[in-house]
Amino acid sequence: MPRTTEPPPSAQDPQGVPRDLVMDIGTVSSTDCAMVVVVDDEPDIAREIAEGLAADGFQTLVADSAEQVIALLDRDGGSIAVVVTDLRMPGMDGLGLIRRLRDPARAGATPEIVMMSGHASTAEKQAALMAGALAVLNKPFAWDDLARAVDQGLDLARARRAGMSVPDSRRNPSQD
Repeated sequence: MPRTTEPPPSAQDPQGVPRDLVMDIGTVSSTDCAMVVVVDDEPDIAREIAEGLAADGFQTLVADSAEQVIALLDRDGGSIAVVVTDLRMPGMDGLGLIRRLRDPARAGATPEIVMMSGHASTAEKQAALMAGALAVLNKPFAWDDLARAVDQGLDLARARRAGMSVPDSRRNPSQD
């Protein structure tokens, strides 16, 4: 379930992940690979996107930052299949998040990534795709485009985790 307020520090685990997020993610089997995490520095936008995806039948969580996404993945990444991230955020931005998640030295399952931005240049969009984003969507985007990208990401993540050979997700520059 999307969160509406930041929990107090005592409600966070040692990695800084709010306990309500950990409990939500813990209810999904790591073999399920069905969770979609939405991260945006504008909480209302992240919540709106997560609620819309949930209304479409997706299991969603909201993260407050790219760093929190990393902490969630390090804690129980097996159930997270897709990360929907904004490009421009304080701290680690969306491109930094993609690069960190796609780092070959990183252990664990790697989710598919859908990037969104209201101000990305063509070069930034290309960089996101080359770094491993499945899709780059311009805000405001058509809801069907987001749902289609998330659905495709879920299919790819499940196939990859089942050991199936899947095409490289660094494609589809037509969505810029």
